[in-house]
Amino acid sequence: MPDAFAGIANATVRLAHDHAVSMATDARNELARGMALLAFAVAIAAAGFAFVRWRPPRPMAALRATRRRLAGGDLGIEVTGGDRADELGEMGRIVQVIREGVLRAWALERESARARLDAEGQRRAAMRVVAYGFERAVGGIVATVSAAATETQATAEAMTGIANETTGQSTTAPQMQRA
Repeated sequence: MPDAFAGIANATVRLAHDHAVSMATDARNELARGMALLAFAVAIAAAGFAFVRWRPPRPMAALRATRRRLAGGDLGIEVTGGDRADELGEMGRIVQVIREGVLRAWALERESARARLDAEGQRRAAMRVVAYGFERAVGGIVATVSAAATETQATAEAMTGIANETTGQSTTAPQMQRA
C-alpha cells in the first residue's frame, strides 16, 4: 500500500513538473520571440534615427524625449507621432513597437516566475501527500508490531505460569510416590 501512495505521489510530482516545464518552455519561447522582435525594432529605430538625424524638427525632439523616457523604464508614456506619413511617423510606430515588446517581455517574465512558483507549490503539496501517506503507513506498521509484541508478552506470561505450575507439580509428584 505504501508503494501505491508513493507511486501516486511520484506521478503527481511528475505531472506537475512536466506542466511547469511546459509552461516555462512556452514562456521562454514567447520571451525569445518578443526579444527578437524588440531587437529588430531597436535596429530599425536606430537606422531611422540616423537617417533623420540631420533635421531635428519639433516632433523629432518629442520623439527623442519619448525614447529617453522609455529607456529610463517609463512604459506608461504615450508614444506620439505614429499617425504621421513621413519618417517621423515611422519612427513613432517603431518606438511604439519597442514599448509593446518590452511590456510583453516583462509580462512573460512575470508569467514565467509565476509558473515556477506554481510548480514549486505543486511539488511541495505532492511531497506533503507523500509524507502523510508514509506517516500513516509507518503508523500502521508500528501499531501492528506493538499489538504483536503485546500478544507475545501475554503468551510468554501464560507459558511462564504453565512452567511454574509444571515445576510445582513435578516436585510434588516424587514426594507423593515416597509416601
